[in-house]
Amino acid sequence: MLEELCRQRGISFGYKDAYIEEQNRAAVAQGSEPQSLGSTELGRIVAASGGFVQGTTLQIPTTGYHTMEESSTLEANEAFSRLLTQIAERYGAL
Repeated sequence: MLEELCRQRGISFGYKDAYIEEQNRAAVAQGSEPQSLGSTELGRIVAASGGFVQGTTLQIPTTGYHTMEESSTLEANEAFSRLLTQIAERYGAL
């Protein structure tokens, strides 16, 4: 649903796992170590629930991730707000 809404509204998106997997293929080809796909709070909940709980994480692209200088563009924030509004409207929350 998120991908569909993004496509309909011209909002660019990407999949973190696909990006890291592509980076890992290049790293391995160059003899480097691959990166971990990491773990999110949602991932830990899904694992602990044995797959009963499922979902996705929607994230605003930023620079300086997890630092005091972390920031994002106004365009990314506006797109995120439009997307959240569309989701809320779709499910009758607005």
